[in-house]
Amino acid sequence: MASAATAETASVQVGDTRLFKYGLIAPAVFLMILVAVLPLAYLIVVSFQRISLSDEITSFEGLVNYARIFSDARLWNAVLHTSSSPPSRCRSNSCSACCLPTISSRSVDSSACSWRS
Repeated sequence: MASAATAETASVQVGDTRLFKYGLIAPAVFLMILVAVLPLAYLIVVSFQRISLSDEITSFEGLVNYARIFSDARLWNAVLHTSSSPPSRCRSNSCSACCLPTISSRSVDSSACSWRS
């Protein structure tokens, strides 16, 4: 009988330890949901609405906003510039030879950088 009582007490203590661990982690999980998941969900909801900075009234637009952005040439220009990744295609040993003049809008020797053409 004594061994059964100690085994039952040990299982209760293990269960309490698990609850205690979850209790310690719960505030961190709550904050992560609050900071990461809720703004993302709000972003998705807002992306399907027609919102203007001057109007307080919003209306459901559906996929019109997505069609508008994917047909905009500026998006594809930005994707092209982002994906070109100049530092990885630079021929010079020091990337400052071609990247810093690009940032500061100064002219650069075209032989130093293969991506500037």
